[in-house]
Amino acid sequence: MGESKGGYDFLDKAVGVVMDIIGADAGVVLMREKDNTLKITALRAQAPYLEEKKLKKEFENITIPVSKAGVEKILDGTEAISIKEGNNIKETSYRIAISDVIGKIDMVCAVPVIKDDRISGILELYNIMGSFTKDKKEAFASIGGQLGVYSELFFRLSALKNQANTLRQMVSVTEAISSPSQMGAVLEMIIKNSLDFFTADGCSILLKDRNGRLNFEAVSGDKSDTLKGKTLEPGEGIVGEVVQTGEVKLVADVSEEGKFSSRIDGITHMETGSVICSPLKIADQTIGAIEIIRAKSARPFSEEDTGLLVILAAQASITIDKARMYSMKDRWFNSTIYLLVKMINAKDKKFPEHTDKVRELCRLMGEKLELESEQLQRLDIAASIQNIAKLIIPDRILKKETELSPEEWEEVREHPVKSSEILETLDEFRDIIPIIKYHHEKYDGTGYPEGLREGEIPELARILNIADSFTAMTSERPYRKAMSPKEALENIRAQSGKQYEPKIADLFLKLMDKENPKG
Repeated sequence: MGESKGGYDFLDKAVGVVMDIIGADAGVVLMREKDNTLKITALRAQAPYLEEKKLKKEFENITIPVSKAGVEKILDGTEAISIKEGNNIKETSYRIAISDVIGKIDMVCAVPVIKDDRISGILELYNIMGSFTKDKKEAFASIGGQLGVYSELFFRLSALKNQANTLRQMVSVTEAISSPSQMGAVLEMIIKNSLDFFTADGCSILLKDRNGRLNFEAVSGDKSDTLKGKTLEPGEGIVGEVVQTGEVKLVADVSEEGKFSSRIDGITHMETGSVICSPLKIADQTIGAIEIIRAKSARPFSEEDTGLLVILAAQASITIDKARMYSMKDRWFNSTIYLLVKMINAKDKKFPEHTDKVRELCRLMGEKLELESEQLQRLDIAASIQNIAKLIIPDRILKKETELSPEEWEEVREHPVKSSEILETLDEFRDIIPIIKYHHEKYDGTGYPEGLREGEIPELARILNIADSFTAMTSERPYRKAMSPKEALENIRAQSGKQYEPKIADLFLKLMDKENPKG
C-alpha cells in the first residue's frame, strides 16, 4: 500500500500560510528519514522570485544528512526555535540552491515538526530583504509551535484516512474475488486485484499437486505463459518454505534471504527485491501459496502489507475452494448431459443427426441475436436433450412406420412435460427446463402444453422451436417424405406470427438464405 500524502499536503499549505503572516520569501519542510537524512517534503515561495512548480520539481528528491543541515538542536529538542542571521547561517546544499533562485538568504527561522509524538522534521522560513522584526520573530515562534501541534494532528488524521481507504480497498478486493466461477478466471482475478492493491511488480499463485510439488497455476506479466505449468519441488524457495510451515513470510530484501531461489528471476528477467508470501489454506490443509513481489528498485513490503495479505489469502482460499467445487460440479453436469444424450441416441438411431442439426441452428441464431455465453450454453444443452422423454415413449409409437393415430399423437405431445418432469429431479437443470417444456408453444397461443403466446414463451424456447421444426420438416419420417429446405423455409415464412415469433422467423430466413444462397 502506498503512504498517504495527506499530512504532507497540509504542511505544504501551512508553509504558505505562515509565509504570508510573517512576510517570508520562501519556506521548506524537511522530514527526517530512516537513514538519518532530511528530505524536502513541502516547499513554497513568494512571487516574483520563482515559479513554485519549477522549484518543487527541482528539489522534490533532495536529501541532506542531518549532520550537515545545522539543525541538530531543533531535532533533538534542545531548541524550540532557531533564528540565524547573516554570517551565522550555515551554508547547506539546499539553502545554497534556494539562494541561487530567490537571492542571498539573510535570515533563517526554524521550528520542529511533530509526527508520532516525536520531532520528525523542521520548518524553515527564509528572508532575503533584511532581518525579520522582533514582533515577526515572536509571531513565527508562536505559529511555528502551533504548526508542530497541528502537523501531528494532521499526520494522525492522514494515517486514519489511509487505514480507512485500505479497509475499503480490502473489502472491494475480497468482494471482487469472492464469487465462484471457473478456476482460471478466479485465479486471474486474484492476481489482478493483488497487483493493484499492493502496488506490486509481480504475483504468482502456486497450488500443490498429489506429489507435493507446487505448480504455477497463475502468473502475472508477459512471462506468464512461460511460467505456467512449471513446478517447484517441496520446500524449494520462499514459497516452498511457506507451504511447508503454513506461515506467512515477509522478506524485505531477498539478497539477505537464504531460501530465496533466483531460478524464476532468470525466467522473468526481473530482479526481485522484496517478497511477501502467504499460504492458501482450506480448513487446516495448505493447498498452495500466493506470492507477491516488488522489484529491487521499489519500496520493500512492510509488516502492514503482510497482515493485509493474510486477510486476502484467506478469502482467496475460500474462493479457490468454491471454484474447485464449481469445476467438479460442472464436470459432473457435463458428464450427466453426455450420458443422457447417449441414452437418447441408443433409443432412436436417427436422433443424433437431428440433434446435431438443431444445435447448430440454435447456435447460429443465438450468436446472431448476441446472446450471452451462459444463454448460448443453456440453449445448446436444451437442444441436446429436448427429447429425453423418448426414453419413456413406447417403441410401438417411436418406431411406427405408418402415420400415428390421434391417441398416439396425444401421447407424443406430452413429451415436453414428461421431459421436464424427468429433469426436475436434478436442480442443475432448473434453467434448462422452461426451454424444453415450452419449445412446442406457438406464438399465437395455439401450441402445447399450456397454450402460451408471444412474450409468455421464453425467448430460448422460441429459438429452439424454429430450429427443431425446420430440422423435423427436412428429415424423412417412416410415414412421410422430407421437405426440401426451400419448402420448409416457405412454411416458416407462412407461419411467421402464427407458430413462430416474426423477429426470430425473419432472422432464421436471412440466416438460411446466407447459408444456402441458391436455395
